[in-house]
Amino acid sequence: VNDGVLRLIGLPGVGSFETLEIGSVGASRLRNNGLIDVQSGARLQVYNPSDMLHNFDGSTLSGGRWRVGSGAGIDLFGALVRINDADITLEGPTASFDALVNLQTNRGSLRLLSRRSLTLGRPLINEGYLWIDQGLVIVQGLLITSDATLELTLAPGSFGTGQGAIVSSEAAGLAGRLAI
Repeated sequence: VNDGVLRLIGLPGVGSFETLEIGSVGASRLRNNGLIDVQSGARLQVYNPSDMLHNFDGSTLSGGRWRVGSGAGIDLFGALVRINDADITLEGPTASFDALVNLQTNRGSLRLLSRRSLTLGRPLINEGYLWIDQGLVIVQGLLITSDATLELTLAPGSFGTGQGAIVSSEAAGLAGRLAI
């Protein structure tokens, strides 16, 4: 059980990642009630996440805070997060949380910071908090529900120099709060 902070940091000057693997034979199930913070040069790899990660039920990631810095990653091997009911922050253009590629619904918090972009080949429903800071979200439709918040960072300059943006190939609807 992580009720505090579990921080993984890579060693400077080392060519490979520092990796924490969860899911080996005889391992205990991880429950994240606190913060898992994976920073540059580090990776968290969870094998059999439905069995090894208490916060994941096969399609929903729930509870806890998950932060990934640029040059770092979280791998949930064989899993796709379709519903986010947790607090996820991806900070930097190379922050990696590959299980989010099929995200359909955000009920928790999703922060894309410091030029981190996300491409989804499907519509996204935001029922929680979505912050796009200097990044881009590409979707096939977007709905911000009445209790949800979409926050975009807008600053002087062109896209990529301070703008948060959404590109949708289908209709986008805003019934919730827009924060700029």
